[in-house]
Amino acid sequence: MSKLKIIVVCAILLLILAGCQLAQEIPAQEDARLAGVFITTDFIDWPQDLQVGQVIPVRRWGRIDFSDLFPTRRIYAEFDEETREFVFPDVEGIPFFTVNTPCDRGGILDVVVAMHGGEGISTAGNHVFFGDNATRVEMEGTIYAIPGSQARSSVYFNKVFQTAGGTVFMEPGGGGFSFHGSETEGSVFAQTLTETHTTTVNGVETTNEVSITINLSAMFSPENIALLEMDNDSRMVRRTSFAPDEMPETFYLDVQTAYVILETHRPRPDDPERVVRELVERGWNNNQWISTFSARDNGILVSSPTELIWPES
Repeated sequence: MSKLKIIVVCAILLLILAGCQLAQEIPAQEDARLAGVFITTDFIDWPQDLQVGQVIPVRRWGRIDFSDLFPTRRIYAEFDEETREFVFPDVEGIPFFTVNTPCDRGGILDVVVAMHGGEGISTAGNHVFFGDNATRVEMEGTIYAIPGSQARSSVYFNKVFQTAGGTVFMEPGGGGFSFHGSETEGSVFAQTLTETHTTTVNGVETTNEVSITINLSAMFSPENIALLEMDNDSRMVRRTSFAPDEMPETFYLDVQTAYVILETHRPRPDDPERVVRELVERGWNNNQWISTFSARDNGILVSSPTELIWPES
């Protein structure tokens, strides 16, 4: 009986030691922080790796470990030296993230915190706050899409991360939203992602906070845009029309123009003659910026800036 007890105790000790050794061999979780999102209009699907008849590995005292069956899906970004941006090869979408980005300061390599935003998202405000051993990033943007079942507009949010070594990657398969059920214009949905990431190096604790807010708004596709130049007596001086995707970067106004009326012909199913008008006054330095929208094939509306320039006299 005594020998049996000794054998049982030794067996338990061997299991404990084996478990400790196994725990030591498991690599530490990679130090990566949330940086933003990469927005796509199609769901990024992955093929199933699990085949019929595949043996499920059993580890750690008989408990099933599913980590090998469902490994983390990642798409790694590449840094474009010409545009100084991180891009995901062969994946179409809208970047909206803030990461540490390489830069060249007169031949000296450095790293700056830079926001990467793509065509199709209108930013409402991006702020980076630096403090003693703390950083906070706040990002907010709006995506405009055509409502209704005919446009079939959808967006999906894929989280973007950056490792401590500077590598940027995306984890596909995030949540999404469809504009199919929307029949009117206006705000329809908002998504906010937050994370607090804390690291300790040489006893010094550093905290990084990030908050990303994406607003989704429905807007019917513009069909025509007109600039109405008005004089001081509210008489029209000139009327110029453009296709939405042909708005110029710069538009010179007539010498008699006192203010401008921006007309956007944006028909709806129940109102095919709908026109949205906006008053644009003369800027303090004889110019003013306006933004107009044009639709893409995927149903996303892209904003384009135009500078209105008044003559000096």
